[in-house]
Amino acid sequence: MLDARPPVLHLFLGPVDLDHVNRLILVCLAVLLMRKKNPEAPRPFRCPGVPWVPILGAGCCLLLAKSVPGTIYFRVSRAMSMRWTSLVPS
Repeated sequence: MLDARPPVLHLFLGPVDLDHVNRLILVCLAVLLMRKKNPEAPRPFRCPGVPWVPILGAGCCLLLAKSVPGTIYFRVSRAMSMRWTSLVPS
């Protein structure tokens, strides 16, 4: 089967997906942390099945991140270093 994506776009899909997975891990861990540190805070939305749903969500995201090839991690770290060096005044 042929891949319909342009070759240049394929270079960016891995790092973007990895960034989203990392953010989802942080969200799942933040839900657990907020429930532990501030249990009586008013919340417009309550996560069902706490703590099991956030733990399973973070675990599934970790498995997804583990399945990403190492070259994608290299691209992400290179892009992050380029972002930080552009922010530092010279």
